[in-house]
Amino acid sequence: MLEFSAYQDPRLLKVLEEVYKIKRVELFDTDVLNTATSFYRSCIKKGDIFNTPFGFYYTPTIQQGQEVAFADGLHAFSKTHNTNIRIKSFIALDGVAHQVCANNPIIDLRAAPDYSKNHKQNIKRNTNKCARNGIEILRSDSLEDLRNFYNNVLSVMYVDKHKMIFQPWSLYQKLFEAGFFEFFIAKKDDEILGGLLCVKDNKLLHYNWGASLNYQNIALGTVLINHAVEYARENGYAYFDLGATALSDHDLHDFKMKWGGTNHLVYEHYTLTKPDHIDLNNSYQFARNIYALFPKPFLRWLMPRVIPWLVQ
Repeated sequence: MLEFSAYQDPRLLKVLEEVYKIKRVELFDTDVLNTATSFYRSCIKKGDIFNTPFGFYYTPTIQQGQEVAFADGLHAFSKTHNTNIRIKSFIALDGVAHQVCANNPIIDLRAAPDYSKNHKQNIKRNTNKCARNGIEILRSDSLEDLRNFYNNVLSVMYVDKHKMIFQPWSLYQKLFEAGFFEFFIAKKDDEILGGLLCVKDNKLLHYNWGASLNYQNIALGTVLINHAVEYARENGYAYFDLGATALSDHDLHDFKMKWGGTNHLVYEHYTLTKPDHIDLNNSYQFARNIYALFPKPFLRWLMPRVIPWLVQ
């Protein structure tokens, strides 16, 4: 079982609590069960109890022999308080109803790269295009680079290309300043054209957020991922997590699988009510088309105010 300890780090959890306006809830009478995973609920609205917001996933560390007690405790708390409890995990937990909610490819960096001939040629071709166009692919420790990437690339592409909400600046700033990021950018002169934000997790590197502009038809995302994977391989990481993908987004999933990873299913468990399956690839198309018409500065102002209401 892969251990995603960063997502249980008190420093990271503190950032999530502050940005998403959530508070910790203890469901069990014993520390043995309470330490299996953290549970939260919103401070600003009535809703479910959950163990991770948005796209943060890890498997609860339930001690051997405690599986039945953990499931029974969830159901008892849920029934007593008439509250649905949801858990995201890379394994299906015994005694708790669940559904598959995402695919998540992960590369084992200890093995030699196993890329197809076409994939190798695509990486080489786009890397050479970057060199010819004076584009540097590098790791950055600059908060100013991060701010430029957020304002001029990530927030822009999330709206124009994906028509999706994006995380508040404060989330990236706080995680960056707490030392959780490996940050990779594509830069031409002083202009940032693309970037990847990866959360450091002991021997595992999580690719959490990324975006790139369309510049000279160069596949900057491919070059950036290749750079991040090779950096991870050369700097002692054992795994590279390519992140969760909507079940319906077959093209993105196929792209991620080109990097030779193993797919892991993400399970969402529930105690009372089966959660609606929100597919970020297909859901709410009409509303997203309207959303994409708003000015980017307004949306950057809006995200810190609206995101906490969407936590689930």
